[in-house]
Amino acid sequence: MFIPHHARQMGPIYFLVPRKVQLFGVRVDGVPRQYNYLIDENETIGENGSKTHGPNAVISMLHHAFENFGYGEMDCVIHADNCAGQNKNRYVPAYFCWRVMLGLHQQITLMMQIPGHARCLVDANFAHIKRLYKRTDCNSLGDLREIVDRSCYSNNAVLFEEEDSWIWSDWAEFFSASFSALKGLRGYHIFRFHQENPGKVFCRKSSDDIEQEIKLLKGSVAAIDPNVRPRMVLPGGLTRDRQAYLYSRVRPFVQNPWKDVTCPPVQTEE
Repeated sequence: MFIPHHARQMGPIYFLVPRKVQLFGVRVDGVPRQYNYLIDENETIGENGSKTHGPNAVISMLHHAFENFGYGEMDCVIHADNCAGQNKNRYVPAYFCWRVMLGLHQQITLMMQIPGHARCLVDANFAHIKRLYKRTDCNSLGDLREIVDRSCYSNNAVLFEEEDSWIWSDWAEFFSASFSALKGLRGYHIFRFHQENPGKVFCRKSSDDIEQEIKLLKGSVAAIDPNVRPRMVLPGGLTRDRQAYLYSRVRPFVQNPWKDVTCPPVQTEE
């Protein structure tokens, strides 16, 4: 999504690149609630809104959702899409394996959607957001948050700069030394991690298939320190060129009093 966005005819701004805001959703079906992470382009791991689909970004937000929006459940079933091109599949299984090893869950079942069935209830709530977004003036991230919260009963917005919000962490570096990649991952659709089998995953190609046991942990379970966490990664921010573009090209289309919020003057280095 972009800000500013006006419900009326877009006009010249159609040919520009407004400020980008990316959306990541985690749905808790039993409640039901969907937590929609709004990531401004100066808050992403990479510069100018980049690196939001990699393992570090996805696992950071997923970890925050578990820690803040969970209900103390010990058995969890997760539905997700199989985006092999985003290079996160190597580390997401390692993350779930790590969670059950630390006792954060007793069992996690990950169910990947099969090709041709890539839509789920998260996308349905995204549709509610986009429908209201298209017919609402939006000049700031705060406006976009209101749109998300108003779009339907189960939608809630989560912002990066809020108190107790998430932080970016280098999960790929954290897991690379201790966990192996799951070979042939795209051929499986059901993955089960259990505390009684630490460091292992049980994979199935279909619901009636026989489970295959695969070890992900490279060393011993005792070598995993439960108190160690990955190092924090600071947001990449906006380059000077991108700041100048927003200020000179996009700012005229932002309504007052949000001009200095959405497209502030270029920051000079002292």
